[in-house]
Amino acid sequence: MIRHIVHKTGAIVFAPDYTLAPASQFPQPLEEVECVMKWIHAKSADLNINRNRLSVMGDSAGGNLAAAVTLKLYSDKKNKISIKQQVLLYPCVDASYVFSQSARKYGDAAVGLPRNVMVYFWSRYLGTNPISTLDDKLFAPLKAPKEEMKDLPPAFVLVAEHDILRSEGEAYAAKLTESGVPTELSVATGQYHGFGIAATHDEAPESIILQEMLNYVKNKL
Repeated sequence: MIRHIVHKTGAIVFAPDYTLAPASQFPQPLEEVECVMKWIHAKSADLNINRNRLSVMGDSAGGNLAAAVTLKLYSDKKNKISIKQQVLLYPCVDASYVFSQSARKYGDAAVGLPRNVMVYFWSRYLGTNPISTLDDKLFAPLKAPKEEMKDLPPAFVLVAEHDILRSEGEAYAAKLTESGVPTELSVATGQYHGFGIAATHDEAPESIILQEMLNYVKNKL
């Protein structure tokens, strides 16, 4: 999918190889992504990129980290990194949504991401952190107060119709909108969690569905 994004947008893409759970737990992956963002910003001249045109994008767990690193950077008064856009593909943004309408509808038989697997993923990411971490906005971005979201960069949120994460993705897009953040929500009809990985060439059905997102990215750069 990364090759497809580069091909269609002409963007320079950095893909952080952050440590996955259970080898790591919150907040280590987030801190690693934040470190990469700060390195790119600091080294922009050497990398021959415009540091005023940085964007964040992530799918699934990466969507969580993209949303969380945006919240973290914009809540830091000493932060000097400006983000042009946040693009979130079927993100997981709140552990409590394992009981959401879409999670209950598709349940443990869901294609791409069964609910019981998502419960396991959340538990491994939580690790030995206190249970109160479930309400931490950097663990679950949907928990962020609207007051802290109002200055966030424009967002594009893509959800899959038959995904257990659909409800929380839609809820996050709605909360961004309610907070005054220019936000576009797109529902990939007939698709399941993780469908973007099949966008390997222009004629692939998944690539055609992603075109709306790619147009958004390109127009915002």
